[in-house]
Amino acid sequence: MALNYQYVCRTPSEIPEEAYARLRREIGMNVGQPFGKLFPTFAQAFTRTTEALEEHWPIPVIACDKWRNDWLVTAVLSRNDLNLYLDLVIASEPIEGDAFEREHSMLPTRWVELYRMFWSFVITDSPVKPMQWKNTPFSYPARLSLEEFRRHIGAKKAAALGFEKITGVSSPDFLRCWLWNDAGDALFIDERKRDKLVFHVRGNNLTDVLVLRDAEKILDEYLAHIVAGRKPAEFDFRK
Repeated sequence: MALNYQYVCRTPSEIPEEAYARLRREIGMNVGQPFGKLFPTFAQAFTRTTEALEEHWPIPVIACDKWRNDWLVTAVLSRNDLNLYLDLVIASEPIEGDAFEREHSMLPTRWVELYRMFWSFVITDSPVKPMQWKNTPFSYPARLSLEEFRRHIGAKKAAALGFEKITGVSSPDFLRCWLWNDAGDALFIDERKRDKLVFHVRGNNLTDVLVLRDAEKILDEYLAHIVAGRKPAEFDFRK
């Protein structure tokens, strides 16, 4: 799928030096390598997803635009029919250390690798990276509150109150939806408790809730399913 960027870089030498104000140098200097080599910590945490990415998608490229005095930079796996965009963390953001660990401590351990070098990814036919998406985990700042999710699905407030009781959350203000797909599957985390439990909502029904037994493994299997081109409705989070 064609990309609408000034620069589409397949080798380190093609990346404008100014773009490194946004792009981490360890990514830029390894462009042209397979996905697992470019993002090794993600590859270790999400082995099945990485295998599916390398089987069904080409090697990532760096796409960038200069807009006014700033750079917009993303990594893309671009096929003839679809693009897979990685929402790259900008170079100035910490990717390790106490502050980073505190900010991500609500997540199951392996999920953190979805938010270290990039803030998740989206598959689309758009020539530029979209701001919002479904079917893959949300970009870190785009995750939804329970109230936002309730409005999206058109549920009554009583349903949200029932959901709070079922999950036993510390406060609804800290309950966040990290993934929502076209089949109505949604994954929620109580970010205050930091107990790493993940609640699965099925069919957009806030009364049909279950704690995932192995959220790390299940998300890896689900993402492998999606990047292989299968439909969300064909995946069972509760198998």
